[in-house]
Amino acid sequence: MARKSKKTDNKNILILILLLASLAFSLFAVQQKTNLFGKAIDSLGSALLPIDEDEQKLKVIVIKYIADPNDIPTHPDILTEELKTNLQYGSAYHYYNNPANPPSLNIDIVDTFEHETQSPNVNDSVYESWQKILNDHGLCDRIANEKIDQIWIWGDPRPEKKPGPGLEYAISSKYFRGGVITADYAYPPFCSGKRSFIMFGFDYTRGIAEALESYSHYLEGLFANIQGSQVFWQQYVGNHDTPPLLSERCGSAHNPPNSPKGYEYIYHNQASVNSFCEDWHPDGSGTKKTFNCDEWKCDKKEFHLWWMNNMPNKDNTLTYQNKKMPNWWDFVSAMDTSISSYRASKQYYLNLAFLNLNSIPLSLRKQVRALTSMTQSNGTQAIWTHTAKGNERFILVFVSYRANTYKRALIKSMKFGDQELTKLRQDLAPDRNSQIWYLLNPPKGTFNIEVTWNRDPEAQVYTAVSLADVDQSDPIVTHKGKSEDVLDETKSQKQIIKLSGITDKQLVIAQTSFYPNGGDNKYTFTSTKAHEVWSIASPKQGIYASGAIAKTKESLKFIWEMNQSFSYSISVVAIRLSPNAEKTPDEPRIIEVSDYGPQTHPKP
Repeated sequence: MARKSKKTDNKNILILILLLASLAFSLFAVQQKTNLFGKAIDSLGSALLPIDEDEQKLKVIVIKYIADPNDIPTHPDILTEELKTNLQYGSAYHYYNNPANPPSLNIDIVDTFEHETQSPNVNDSVYESWQKILNDHGLCDRIANEKIDQIWIWGDPRPEKKPGPGLEYAISSKYFRGGVITADYAYPPFCSGKRSFIMFGFDYTRGIAEALESYSHYLEGLFANIQGSQVFWQQYVGNHDTPPLLSERCGSAHNPPNSPKGYEYIYHNQASVNSFCEDWHPDGSGTKKTFNCDEWKCDKKEFHLWWMNNMPNKDNTLTYQNKKMPNWWDFVSAMDTSISSYRASKQYYLNLAFLNLNSIPLSLRKQVRALTSMTQSNGTQAIWTHTAKGNERFILVFVSYRANTYKRALIKSMKFGDQELTKLRQDLAPDRNSQIWYLLNPPKGTFNIEVTWNRDPEAQVYTAVSLADVDQSDPIVTHKGKSEDVLDETKSQKQIIKLSGITDKQLVIAQTSFYPNGGDNKYTFTSTKAHEVWSIASPKQGIYASGAIAKTKESLKFIWEMNQSFSYSISVVAIRLSPNAEKTPDEPRIIEVSDYGPQTHPKP
């Protein structure tokens, strides 16, 4: 039975001190409300959807499982207050230099439960055990109605205490159901996915530094997906061996910028690096500074705070691929509202391939396992990471590039890991070239996709799609293309392609490539049976590509309506599904996607 904590007088005194410190911090936030949490929303611009004051708070419910009341290394109440206070410090931009800077997080501990028992164990399953915790405390309704963002579970994992199963964290969200990298997430989401929230499994036998490390892993998983691997793992974290270098970036939860290759958890290294982490720009244009571990007092806890302090915050002026960088902390305190707001504005950089993939119906997500997009304004080589999952795997890569000036530019090879892809078709408008490449039975796992050209085609756009439960062999017979040479900015345009000859249930995937005219040529995808799952522009907006997917047994039209008429090319392909595709049950589980960090993730 849950009850309020009973503490000793000494613990009461210590906790009272921490509470007073936390209260002082909160009063500062309230006094500065118009230029703290309120301004964080206002500063995003009038194009963004409003976020109400209640939504701006990060609301937390704390649940403590005290396995042995006579053996509590550090009381969870103390750790909770320390974690709350430190996270608020961590969310203040450059707090280490400017302690007056306001925090982006306003943490509200809404309720606390304590049990003098070990955490539950249901079938040795983290998912089922955490589901029981949610049910036992009636939390699903509260999460939806009270806008709860996080559940902090404190427990004792020592084997002799016979703990229930647990993890550092799991993201429960409608946005985390497929194509996830480097994150632990609940599938399907808890509480029917009505509201995104995070469950944490904290360890009260360790200190605040380890709790912050667990939280940092959650931030890695969150930002790597919402902002994308290129922005987070490559540009913010960096690599040991190849550019962008770890020593010039900010490092990861286990690896400070000056950590030696092959080692982790080295927070006290005196070696100096020349890094622009404290003036981080996603394009690497920040001002560098030479420092060693003294920058974070050579302390593990202080490193995690320093690492958080350098993340894009409110009022930042950063840009990436001609888009503004959002305040990353908005996704922590109000994930659903912030994603909706930033997407609606279309001014801010998001990993739209990931978000669009998780917006399509579950019936499609069973087969569409991963979606990644990549774009660049020039270069003879394009490299990005992609994942193949499931059984009976299949990869498609859609390519778009300018074709009028660069007709002699050809793709020499395309690889997934060491496997060569095959070109399926090419559709050429006078200045828009669209291609489809494919790979049957790719290896399972995360590898680089590597595209090599014979000469620089300049503007390039790529989208890779991983499918599962595919019953396909060479040759692929059902595909089609269309292109049109037009130029009339005063007239609207319908781009239509119809694919016939579909006799059994197949996945049909189409992409159009067109000229965005600096953003003035806007479009609407109007097909009723298909779902748009990617839309991406080259950095200089010379090319725009939009892709859509449908599952159907009959002929299908893809329709894009433009407000201006320009040359375009469309390519479409149908892929047969395995008879077992509809029979594969979804087992509720916590899916753990392996760590990407600088020690292990593929280097571009």
